[in-house]
Amino acid sequence: MNTATQVASTGAARGIGAGCDGNQVDSSRPAVGAARVWLRAMLAVLFCMVCCIEPVRAQGLRGQSDIIKPGYFATFPSLLRGDYRTAERGFEQSLSRGIKTTESRWIDSICYYAMAGEVAYRTGANVEALKHFNAAIRLYERFYNWMLFVEFTPLQADVGVLQTPPWGQSKRAFRLANYPGRFGIERTQLGVAAVDGQAAVTQQTTLWPLHVDELVRCTVLAIRRRHELLGPVSSKDKLTSLVLARTTERAGPVNHWSSAWIDLQQGLAMVAAGRARNGRSFIQRSLVAGGQFDHPLTCVGLLELGKLAFADGNYEGAGELFLEASYSAFYFDNPMIIEEALRHGYLTHVLANKAGPYRPLEQALSWARMKRYRVLEATLAVLAAEHALLTGQRDRVVQKTLARAAKAARRNRIELSRVGAHYNYVKAVFDRSRGNEEDARAALNAAMEFMRRGSKRVLQTAIAHDFHLNQKVRPREALDLYARVLRDPPAVLWRHEPLEAQAMLTFRNYEALGSWYDLAIQLGQDRDDMTRAIEIADQVRRWRFHDTLPERGRQLGLRWVLAAREADLTQAALLQRADLLERYPRLRELGQEAAELARDVEKLPIAPREPTEQLRQRDLLEKMAANGRAQDAVMYDVTLRREPIEMIFPPPLVLDTIREQLGERQAILMFFERDRQWHGFLIMKKQHRHWRLGSVRAMRKALLGLHRSLGNVSPNVQFELNHLEDIDWLEDAEKLTEALMKDSRVSLDQNIDELIVVPDGLLWYAPFELLQVGPQNRRASLSTVVRLRYAPTVALAVGSSRPLRRDRRSAVVLGRILPADDELVVERAADRLLELLPRAEKISERPESPASMLAKTIDALVVLDAVEASDDPYRIVPWQIDEGRAGSRLAEWMSAPLGAPELVVWPGFRTPAENGLKNKLRTRAGDDLFMSICGMMSAGTRSLLISRWRTGGQLAQDLMREYLQELPHLSASDAWQRSVEIARAMPLDPRREPRLRGDRAEDQVTGRHPYFWSGYLLIDNIVPEPPEADGNGRAGAADDEAEDDLDGGPDREELDEERRGFPPLEDS
Repeated sequence: MNTATQVASTGAARGIGAGCDGNQVDSSRPAVGAARVWLRAMLAVLFCMVCCIEPVRAQGLRGQSDIIKPGYFATFPSLLRGDYRTAERGFEQSLSRGIKTTESRWIDSICYYAMAGEVAYRTGANVEALKHFNAAIRLYERFYNWMLFVEFTPLQADVGVLQTPPWGQSKRAFRLANYPGRFGIERTQLGVAAVDGQAAVTQQTTLWPLHVDELVRCTVLAIRRRHELLGPVSSKDKLTSLVLARTTERAGPVNHWSSAWIDLQQGLAMVAAGRARNGRSFIQRSLVAGGQFDHPLTCVGLLELGKLAFADGNYEGAGELFLEASYSAFYFDNPMIIEEALRHGYLTHVLANKAGPYRPLEQALSWARMKRYRVLEATLAVLAAEHALLTGQRDRVVQKTLARAAKAARRNRIELSRVGAHYNYVKAVFDRSRGNEEDARAALNAAMEFMRRGSKRVLQTAIAHDFHLNQKVRPREALDLYARVLRDPPAVLWRHEPLEAQAMLTFRNYEALGSWYDLAIQLGQDRDDMTRAIEIADQVRRWRFHDTLPERGRQLGLRWVLAAREADLTQAALLQRADLLERYPRLRELGQEAAELARDVEKLPIAPREPTEQLRQRDLLEKMAANGRAQDAVMYDVTLRREPIEMIFPPPLVLDTIREQLGERQAILMFFERDRQWHGFLIMKKQHRHWRLGSVRAMRKALLGLHRSLGNVSPNVQFELNHLEDIDWLEDAEKLTEALMKDSRVSLDQNIDELIVVPDGLLWYAPFELLQVGPQNRRASLSTVVRLRYAPTVALAVGSSRPLRRDRRSAVVLGRILPADDELVVERAADRLLELLPRAEKISERPESPASMLAKTIDALVVLDAVEASDDPYRIVPWQIDEGRAGSRLAEWMSAPLGAPELVVWPGFRTPAENGLKNKLRTRAGDDLFMSICGMMSAGTRSLLISRWRTGGQLAQDLMREYLQELPHLSASDAWQRSVEIARAMPLDPRREPRLRGDRAEDQVTGRHPYFWSGYLLIDNIVPEPPEADGNGRAGAADDEAEDDLDGGPDREELDEERRGFPPLEDS
């Protein structure tokens, strides 16, 4: 029965079945009695490649020895009912019993690896799932030509009567065929037999039964799940490239109906490699076998075509394809594809904003329950519950569908899988909509705990980071990968996979973000372009701020989308506003009510004296507070739903846009700390410069020394008059300048009129005003040469084209900046400020209602009181007279309704700089200022003057008065520079300066010492009002005053002349 053939004809050279079966006994071994004969046989194996080998080919299929073992198929019921522990054990057991060649496992292990990976994928073990899918793909890559050795039989049409799926009828014209459960595949085994009385190595080629469709299904599953898990990283993955290369070889029978399966593999490999357009045509071609018959994997092709249509935004076409995929899967009894297809179909229905229910849900759910497909039942029950919630059905109906979903999910612990995470998400949305925050938070926490390891986006970020660190991709490819995985969650992700979007916000990968920045610095140095690095640094600042807010900034973003001025919103945000107000009419009602209440409050005095007005104000403000709580409750509910929300504040940085808005003689000086390494940047309209700070220790030492020499040794320190004549601070200022600017090749005093400083970390406490610039023989403090202001992010450095309201409603809040302040002196100072501010009133007593609501109706605010810093910046109380009452903290100022004074002056803000940075807060250095400033600006403040340390006294009052007097006519930085120049030349009266010890009024000392004026931060990006012209068409008196020479300060024309003609950046 055996026929001799040459070795090359068996296919062993290709590796198909070569070697010995690791768990089979060779049935062709002859019974030889003598031990020496077997010894000779074993020795003969050594010469097998040069001896004549006697191959043996068995006829027919071995019915009891399937390639894919029966135990594997026996595991599927456990998988379909959600008993994942049992399913995991079953597939792992099949893997342990799989066929092994002399070098590796054989093709049957593709199935075992793929299905073990599917169990891990469904239970959220993404890392393990990827390992299994990779193993399956590697086996496919090794034995990619196995289909060449399958003996296929012709297909015959199925003449049976088709049963229509309970949830709908296909619109496709299709035919089914009878597919054999198994086909024979040639498998070669080595053995020893007696030939002519001598022991010889034989090879036996046998047809073994193989479930070909199952092997292809698992290969396809591994390809598409890898793509799903890897996301944008997939196209850069070497294994993806190898799979594409192998599928392109099309190793299978030529012009045969099985080419449909090869087409599907090749099409999916192309999609995974980033060639979706080419892959689509192959997948489309794979839908029918032999040009006429649907096959067991037609449903997979339809499903993947639906995903491609969905990615293109063709929701109508995608929905039809997903339905067709579910119908095809029904005919071939594939509940896993039915589940996936109907889930995607439902999501497409939701994204397309189609009215009415998604009709297939209920019928498919009843069928799944009848068939006892528990995972499918649970999935559809959860979708039905969410749909009832989204379509606004009554709570009783939603509760009933949720209870049904909970019952299905609790079977076999399905609740611990992806289906369970989705159930918890839907339950959280429902509980939050009913105001049951405790249960909502518990459900959301459970969902996010699953997403901690089950999030595909989190995994993609980690893999992209690994690819860069281990040099698996080129640096520029890594830069682009980082940009894709570390961006804000895109709008479509919130609609399609809200838990993935939540995971992107919740599980920030700061390590990857830092490496992205390092890579951008490295590549930027090569190309002399630091644009990407600057944008990433600003992204870090946004993340830091958002991570301190409810819902990681989502609620703040929604507040801006709904209530900010249209000029401050992007086009996408304006479209979101229209859509949200239409679908959530309660938000529109509350917004209109808040505006009406604010208008009514503004008709009353800020600090009414009449009892009737006091009662009226209290009633209105309490209604405003209730309205704000109602708004926040609705917004809190919306932020959890499938709603894309633009993260408006702080805006994401597009550096080219900022540079377009910069003036010719404006510059941004930015510092950024990354892993204890400091970077400096100077950004101008047409160029920018980057440098690294040399010794961080020297910078810190110089800063501490400067604070000590200025006098910041304790919060309530008093100086002798001779301290004002001390110039030791100049030496420390020079050291700080050296530490910050040594390697910059930048001259801040040349060709720059206005400098906007964006500090980071410890440098928030650095008085940049005192940096020393100019030639060595003519050194000067920076603030005497250029106008200075600050910004928390580069994106906020410029941008607001709207001036302050001319008819501002203003308030001056009284208190004590220093404990020694005299109440009468403070009253007189407030009275002088009231003369400068339009519609200004004085607040000296605790308001009847929370200050946070009253502040929303005020345009300009001056707080002559100490504001204590806190480890939690949002716990600070902007009005100390309001301390201890609900609604007094900054967190309440940031709440709904959106609004805050546009102009705020805080001369009494306290930071660790007051005591020379000796007392540290538990937060990151500088966050007390950074978060407080961002918090005020997020509420609506656009111009903020805030102190690093309190000086108090008459000079501080004069500084505030001069600043507010000039502000209507000059830019904020111009007004502040002029105020400082006047203050520096102004005589000091020690009796009116609590910081000075003694009363020698006859000693002529001025405010030149920087302790009194260098401790303020001006944050502003507002353009000044246009000057009012007199009858002769010339600017008014204020502009004339602005042109006068100032005693004690440099002449502006002289400064301009001195700077004119110098290049902005020095060449090395």
